[in-house]
Amino acid sequence: MRCTCNKCPDICENEERSDALLVRIPAGRYGEPEDLKGAVVFLSSAAGDFIHGTILPVDGGWLGR
Repeated sequence: MRCTCNKCPDICENEERSDALLVRIPAGRYGEPEDLKGAVVFLSSAAGDFIHGTILPVDGGWLGR
């Protein structure tokens, strides 16, 4: 399993840009490391044994908007 988290400093440090991006996230907030726990536990368990080569976005609904 590989997790990638891209945080762009110029967005996070610029309040105006950060607020403009935040309103476009359906969950209404930026993700935290804890938001990955459920997906990691599932994929690491026997329930996830037959899942291979899949990209599982944990993005607060960003891709589905």
